[in-house]
Amino acid sequence: MNHVTHRAVSNAGYNKREKVVDVVNNGSWSWPQTWYNQFPALSQINVPNLRPDQPDSLIWKYNGGFYEFSIKHAWHAMRERGVEVDWSYLVWSTYSIPRHTTHLWLVMRKRLLTQDRMRQWHVGNETDLAFTSLPAI
Repeated sequence: MNHVTHRAVSNAGYNKREKVVDVVNNGSWSWPQTWYNQFPALSQINVPNLRPDQPDSLIWKYNGGFYEFSIKHAWHAMRERGVEVDWSYLVWSTYSIPRHTTHLWLVMRKRLLTQDRMRQWHVGNETDLAFTSLPAI
């Protein structure tokens, strides 16, 4: 799927501060004609009903309803939900250090690359960090 790039927007004479009203003319989109071939999805976008007497707002349409847009709501709408595990409150906290939470998450999921897991790949003794290889005192 092709997306309209910043370069294409700039080459068409638009900038990132353009508003919807700037690309609608007499009730139809005023995209460059070449864009319809490059980006076929543009022809499927309905022209909004612009109402100059009302302030602009950003609305999120989800499950047939309209909501005030927020990244939080968009994320919750798009993400896959799994079963919440009992230990999640231990790992994910607003006060946690991200590096530590990532490490602890790997530990709890048993995905940390430990020696026993690396042995399955037959990497040899180079990764053997056992104290048994130390000389006796």
